[in-house]
Amino acid sequence: MNGKTATEWTYGDEHDRMAECADLIGMLVRQESAENRINALFEELVPASGKAGTVAGEIIRAVSRIAYRNYNDGDHIVIGYRNETCNPAARYLGEVAGDRVKQAIVDMWGVGDDSRYDKAVEVLEEAVLEYLEQHPELKTTANSKDMGDYRNDLEDRDFPEDDEDDYYEDEEDWE
Repeated sequence: MNGKTATEWTYGDEHDRMAECADLIGMLVRQESAENRINALFEELVPASGKAGTVAGEIIRAVSRIAYRNYNDGDHIVIGYRNETCNPAARYLGEVAGDRVKQAIVDMWGVGDDSRYDKAVEVLEEAVLEYLEQHPELKTTANSKDMGDYRNDLEDRDFPEDDEDDYYEDEEDWE
């Protein structure tokens, strides 16, 4: 065990497993860090209701909406039930938050696989944080846009056939 890192003294399959563990730990640390930073910015910049007063606040509000809907309700941009909650936020971010954020939105648009979508949300969060770090003036730039105004009535709709309230369609299901 003369190596300086955990993977330097391992061989074969053991090395591969250790490298995968190191990658996973690194991803979790980055995710926690991004989540904590976004939460701190949310507390600082986003009001209890309505649009944010600054551009940075509205950007944080939008990325938080996408992440919250994914991690708490399993909602994805463009896919199925409740897409109307994510799509406007995604469109807003794609328009105002720079090329890397726009590409992250394009890459996650319509992704149905939960694991791939979770990773795409992480990429989006990191891209948003990077954009805000590059543009600190947005924390004090007055905001005139509301992410909710980016709704497209043709694409963004609730699908009642997926609504939990409609789960029991026949009276006999209640018996």
